[in-house]
Amino acid sequence: WSPVIMGIPLGFLIANVLLINEFPDYEADKEGRKKNLVVMYGKKKSVILHAFLFLGNYAASVFAALYLHNLLLLLTLLTLPLSITSVVNAWKNYEDIPKLIKSNAATVQIYQLTGLLFTAILAGTRIFQNLINR
Repeated sequence: WSPVIMGIPLGFLIANVLLINEFPDYEADKEGRKKNLVVMYGKKKSVILHAFLFLGNYAASVFAALYLHNLLLLLTLLTLPLSITSVVNAWKNYEDIPKLIKSNAATVQIYQLTGLLFTAILAGTRIFQNLINR
């Protein structure tokens, strides 16, 4: 179950990347009757969903750290300030796409940083365990 549990936080984050990237195309998608989440719920509610997807990531990350007995995985919580910045910026600028792009970039960065941290921590833990077991 470990790979599945480790994939859940990243699933929340990639869903968030897809969500925040729907904002710039909102008008065209609405005109074209596309049924993505931002068109279905509107921009304001979608910003709230953006926040909840980040919360899901952090909750799943804490669960993974506890389940795997590897508290180093909690280092992914260091991305929390960047996610708060992304949500606040999105809330203030969901109608101003050039300013909203900062939220898009931050969301992608959080996804990448979390994946890199998970990989580095798990690989480092494995290497350390192998050295101890020799």
